[in-house]
Amino acid sequence: MYEEIVGAFQAALGVVADRLTELGALRPGLDRDAALDRLWFYFGQSALPALVRDRGWSLEQAQQWLTARAAEQLLLDHET
Repeated sequence: MYEEIVGAFQAALGVVADRLTELGALRPGLDRDAALDRLWFYFGQSALPALVRDRGWSLEQAQQWLTARAAEQLLLDHET
């Protein structure tokens, strides 16, 4: 069951990576697989609980920070 859930979530993130690739929105040097890796790092099962549960961040603070860092890493023309 766990593997199915993780696989489904990774597939959903793959849709996002595919769309960013189609739009030509990825930073130079990134391809679909690299985008998916970064999406998984920022939005997979570990990052949010690590910041909220383990480090005491608010849910909103963690979501905003993760989203901003992911945009910096992934998107072409993103202001840092």
